[in-house]
Amino acid sequence: MRTITTNLFLLLMGAALLLAAPAAIHAQGQPVAFSADFIDTDNGDIIQGKYYASPEGIRLESASDGEPFITIVNFAHNRSWMVQVQERTYLEIPFQPEDAGDFLSPCPELTTPRKVGSETLQGRKVEKWLCERPGRARGAITVWFDPRLQAAIRSEDGKKVTEMRNIKEGRQPSELFQPPTGYTKMEMPGMDFFGGFGE
Repeated sequence: MRTITTNLFLLLMGAALLLAAPAAIHAQGQPVAFSADFIDTDNGDIIQGKYYASPEGIRLESASDGEPFITIVNFAHNRSWMVQVQERTYLEIPFQPEDAGDFLSPCPELTTPRKVGSETLQGRKVEKWLCERPGRARGAITVWFDPRLQAAIRSEDGKKVTEMRNIKEGRQPSELFQPPTGYTKMEMPGMDFFGGFGE
């Protein structure tokens, strides 16, 4: 169960950062806060949920086999949390913006970003980017970047498609980017976050 939980966290974190990471290409002013429905499809496997974003952080609410999870990244405090709702517990993991490449592997740090055009997607003006990976079998990641939100609202990487729908602009409460009140912080001795659990 511990391995499943960790893998799910990495998957959700990777999806959340993939939506936010292209902002590093632009770094233009303050992004607009918003909420959206989130769907990630990978070779037939589907994860759906809610996505919240603001200059303070990002939050992804989802579920696996009916068990709800919340993934939170707080930019101001350089922390991320995996919240297990049914157990009312959370795991805290230090996060630095430069760590994004470790989760995303490799976009955008190990790719060459190339803008290929402008389109309208879900009624929003977006820029279409290719994150090119020379020598990689899966080729480039295609990203539809919303410059107003400073976030990708869709990305395609082979059979993996990540997108946001029903986007609603507006201020998001600060408490969304903190662990829920009354939950217990878990201690996970022997955990190697990038390599799994130690013995």
